[in-house]
Amino acid sequence: MRICKQDNYLYKDKIEFIQGILNKHCVISKDFIDKKNWIAMPVPENLEIIESEWLSDAIHRFGFTTYEQYIIGIDNNIEFSEIINNQENIYKSEYGYLDKYVILTNKNIDFLYYKDINNLYHMFAGTFDFVYSCVQCSKLLCKEIYTEYRFQYMKDSPEYKKCEYIWNLYQ
Repeated sequence: MRICKQDNYLYKDKIEFIQGILNKHCVISKDFIDKKNWIAMPVPENLEIIESEWLSDAIHRFGFTTYEQYIIGIDNNIEFSEIINNQENIYKSEYGYLDKYVILTNKNIDFLYYKDINNLYHMFAGTFDFVYSCVQCSKLLCKEIYTEYRFQYMKDSPEYKKCEYIWNLYQ
């Protein structure tokens, strides 16, 4: 596996990479987001087909024809692949692994896409331009959509609490 240096992080392998970007709750670390001066936007449920096109386009704007895919199972097994960037492959990266965490990025870690193992939400993280080219709406509308989604669960349910935690963590 290649060695990737980004900011003050040095990743010798895929396990160290994952440990460098995830927090103890196995979500993208807020400290990692802040150190990169990024924003993050959680979106309910799974990636929609149109979002996979927007994400592919946003990756192409970085000048990349491939992306890196990290798949993490409940057993903490990590699969790594480098995949040709297009809408169809991004959609397959999501729906081929509904029972796993999915992280998409590039070699320079210019952005992150993350999917929750329980399919409660997915998230775009990166520069303002990157994130909003992937969500295609305002922060206010994102919040309304996410809040409405969260209210489909009972207030004391684990799903409601997880959705609330995620929104509060990144916003």
